[in-house]
Amino acid sequence: MISKPVQTKQTVKCATSTVIIAIYTKRKRSVKMMNEILKQWANKLSGREYRSELTRDEEKELKEQGIVAVFGFSDDLCELRGAADDEMDCYDGNVIFIKPNGDALYSAESTDTYKPVYAVWNENGIPWTYKTDIPHETFDILEDGEIYCKGILFALADVKPKPTNYERIKAMSIEEMAEYFCKSGGLPLCPLNASHCRSNECPKCFKKWLESVSDDKEE
Repeated sequence: MISKPVQTKQTVKCATSTVIIAIYTKRKRSVKMMNEILKQWANKLSGREYRSELTRDEEKELKEQGIVAVFGFSDDLCELRGAADDEMDCYDGNVIFIKPNGDALYSAESTDTYKPVYAVWNENGIPWTYKTDIPHETFDILEDGEIYCKGILFALADVKPKPTNYERIKAMSIEEMAEYFCKSGGLPLCPLNASHCRSNECPKCFKKWLESVSDDKEE
């Protein structure tokens, strides 16, 4: 009879650590791979002429890879191609927001939930440039040998809504949460009624309180 290996806390801990490391490594490789794909596209598109930015097949390929290409058209439009397919009015510049499903919104409609993409008109002699905090690569579109547009490429997966305060706090560790509450002014009274916590700005008290079992009764 073959005996089963004894599972100790240490072996469980090691197995859990191995899984976490594997997930982290896989995600890191995925990000690195996407960065390489974006660079390849940027190199491919740079130097193309205005009105000949992308072919239909390339737009389809971008969509399949989950990539959004942003570039200018005329003096008033922003083109979105690939994983997003839209045309936005950006006369004299504008701010647009792209949702995780690829839909585009104007700043007035978005309530600033999503990361902005700034369409900048006529900066440093270049008709269109684009600025954003979304990880991206840039490419140059030419017209008569001059740069007409500095377009951008980014992964739609990197377009994530900004977290609410609740989501931000929920994602914190106990130590981070204790520090956060103290810096924001704390509670009216020390949750532990500790004599040394007169200023109510002691992270240790908040940490102990957060770790303790709630005494609230469910109704």
